Amino acid sequence: LQIELQRKVIVEEVQAAAQRMASAVRGADLASQQRDAARDNYKLVDKQARLGAITPLEVTNAQAVLTEAETAFEVAAMERAISVYDYMFAIGTLDLGGKR
Repeated sequence: LQIELQRKVIVEEVQAAAQRMASAVRGADLASQQRDAARDNYKLVDKQARLGAITPLEVTNAQAVLTEAETAFEVAAMERAISVYDYMFAIGTLDLGGKR
């Protein structure tokens, strides 16, 4: 009974880790898309600034958005990596539970 209870707990931990990993992967993908869009926007704003079509404030705003998007991407990438390691740990626990 104790072993069966441990197996159930481990299976739940693996399922939770898999869900966290899937969520982190989606978050990192979204952050990557946002970073790419911010880069494209900054390039466009920079070109317009060189032509004198916009103000320096708009360039500064685009640069701030790009910096924020790059930071968010790095955070999301780290969260994704941590969730992968957590999942791998949970799978290892599942394997140990199965060998008992």
